[in-house]
Amino acid sequence: MEKPLKIFGLILLILGIFIIVKTLISARNIFTGRTLPPQVFKIEEGYFNLQKEVQGEEKIVPQITQVLSPSNLNKMLNLLSWTLFSSILIFGGSQISILGIRLLKNK
Repeated sequence: MEKPLKIFGLILLILGIFIIVKTLISARNIFTGRTLPPQVFKIEEGYFNLQKEVQGEEKIVPQITQVLSPSNLNKMLNLLSWTLFSSILIFGGSQISILGIRLLKNK
């Protein structure tokens, strides 16, 4: 009974490490610009009309629209969602690895 538990523990350890390494490689490729993050959010052009909403100086509106453009918001939200998802994957991979280590240490 001890041998199958050790084999299963080794499989879990390898699986957890694989999940962590694959996530880190994918995150590196996204943040270096080799691949795009998954497109979870898509804000269309013209979604915000700051000319109506911002009452005040005329110089502020072009600055705000440049920073809060739909393309910049899409990039920021997609990177944020990828960061959250990758942290969940890394946490899950570490928990799988810990379970595998516990099975390997089981005597």
